[in-house]
Amino acid sequence: MKNPYLAKKNNQTHWFCILLGLLSVIIDQASKIIAVNYLDLHIPVCIFPFLNFTLTFNTGISFGMLNTHDSTLLITVSIICLILIIWAYLGFKDAIERIFLTLVIGGAIGNLIDRFIHKAVIDFIDFCIPNSTWHFPTFNV
Repeated sequence: MKNPYLAKKNNQTHWFCILLGLLSVIIDQASKIIAVNYLDLHIPVCIFPFLNFTLTFNTGISFGMLNTHDSTLLITVSIICLILIIWAYLGFKDAIERIFLTLVIGGAIGNLIDRFIHKAVIDFIDFCIPNSTWHFPTFNV
């Protein structure tokens, strides 16, 4: 026998995740618009000794890998990955797992929007070790 409380809770989680996903896409795109309008390409702005905002356009995938490939291929791969992530979301029953996957989906949609508009993903968050040449690959919200 199905528990009606669990069905209602699942619907509430879905609606919450839809709103959270939309909010994450909006925050992602808004932060990138601010970065493009207020940062100069490859010029770091020091926020903290370990954190810079540095505008970059990543034409590849994670951490700049495959940056020599055609953007059409990367858009296609991104869409396939997004479909697989949504499929995984539908398989999860735990609300926390769904919430975290929703944030991943929101970020993936934001990056897909970038690929359609700019043919690259806008990155600007740059972690580093102070007084060193080491930098974590630049990323976005």
